[in-house]
Amino acid sequence: NDENGVTAICPECGMDSLVGDASGFTFDHDTLREINLTFYGEDYMEHHPEAAEAYCERYKNGKITHKKANEELYIQYLAHLSRLGNSVATYDLASLLEFGSEYTEKDPETAFSYYMSKNLEGDGQALTRMGVLLESGVLGKDDPKGAFECYSKAMAFGSANGLLHFADCYVKGMFIEKNPLLAYQIYSNFYTDSYSRFIATSGKESIVFASLCYRMGKMYELGLGVSQSDYNAIHFYLMADTAF
Repeated sequence: NDENGVTAICPECGMDSLVGDASGFTFDHDTLREINLTFYGEDYMEHHPEAAEAYCERYKNGKITHKKANEELYIQYLAHLSRLGNSVATYDLASLLEFGSEYTEKDPETAFSYYMSKNLEGDGQALTRMGVLLESGVLGKDDPKGAFECYSKAMAFGSANGLLHFADCYVKGMFIEKNPLLAYQIYSNFYTDSYSRFIATSGKESIVFASLCYRMGKMYELGLGVSQSDYNAIHFYLMADTAF
C-alpha cells in the first residue's frame, strides 16, 4: 500500500513495478530490457540507494523469489550500499558470505573483511562474528588470542552474544585459565535480563536466550561451575528448546 492505494507486486521479484495489460502499452523484449536497466541498473541504483535498500529488504524477508539470479542481484546491491557506508547492508553481506546459502558459497575471508570494515566499527555483533571466525580456524589458522579480544570488545559494546562467547572462553580455557565458576556466574547474572528481553521481543533475542539456556543446561549436566543436577539441566534444555 502507498499514498495511491493498493499497489500490485511482481510475484517473481517482489517489487512494485508492474504495468497492467489494460494500460494500452505494448512491450517487446528489448523495450523491457531498457526499462529494467533504467530503473534497476547500476546507474539508477548509484543515484537511488533507497531503491537498492527496498530490494534488499524484500529479498531478506522472503518477499522476493530466492533463486540464483535474484541472490546475485541482492549481493550486488548489498555491496553497493556497503560502499556508500550502509552498516546494515555491510553486516548482511558479511553474514551471507560467512554462512553461505543454496546459491552462494561460503567465503569466510571476505566475510571477515566486511565485518571489520569501518562501516561496522564498534558493532558488537560484528566483533562477535569476527571472534567466531578467528576461533574456528576457517581463516587458515585458529587465533584464540584474537578471538578472546574480539569477544571482550563485543561485550564492552553491549553485545549479548559477545558476552556469551566471552564466558565460553573461561569454560574452554581459551587464551585464559579455565574458570567454569566465573563462566557460570556470568551466565546466571545475565539470565534475568535475557529472559526479560525474550518475553518482550522476538527474533535475535530469542536466539540469545536459547543459547544462554543451552549453556546453563550443559553446566548443570556436567557439573561445571555449579553442582551437577540432571533436573536443572533438563529444565534449561527445555527452556532453550522452547525459545528456539
